[in-house]
Amino acid sequence: MLDATSPAISWLLEDNNPAVKYRTQTEFLGQAADREPVKTWLNNAIPADWTERNGLWFRYYINAFAECGLTYEDIPLPKQAVIGFGSAFPFEHSCADYMHLRSLVRLGLADEPRVAEIIRNLHSRQLPDGGFLCLHRVDKLKRIPKSCVKANIYALMFCAECRKNGIKTDIEQPLLDYFWKHNIFYRTDIPKH
Repeated sequence: MLDATSPAISWLLEDNNPAVKYRTQTEFLGQAADREPVKTWLNNAIPADWTERNGLWFRYYINAFAECGLTYEDIPLPKQAVIGFGSAFPFEHSCADYMHLRSLVRLGLADEPRVAEIIRNLHSRQLPDGGFLCLHRVDKLKRIPKSCVKANIYALMFCAECRKNGIKTDIEQPLLDYFWKHNIFYRTDIPKH
């Protein structure tokens, strides 16, 4: 275990990356830290018009705030715009949806009614193999399809974020079974383990 005086921690606390410094202080060292340098750094790094964009890039920018350790209050948008799952962009079980859902949990929005409803109902579209596939693909098929590994990876990352935040999901175990059955997790020196 590293202590606060180790060279690795000193490196993580350098001022050249405010987000890494902030997350190290708050998540690893348990210290209070100022979020303003992170917000300034991030707002200088992303396009000025990002709040006016739609689609995937908008979700990437929301994800950037979450990955920097910030909360929804640090985003210059109304809460419902940050959540974003409405009639224009419904939740369709795509990889982008799971990335965004994970971001919303990180940002502190898991208890918002729309987000909580999505989390409660995720299992209803879980495929027999334990994973997920975009609804616009599933709904066109006449057979039960295989799920998408990319969507499943993002869904698994979402489950990990939920677990860190004490949120129980019904999709976690079937999703883990999906990965175990497909031999995606194994030791490279002992593939059968």
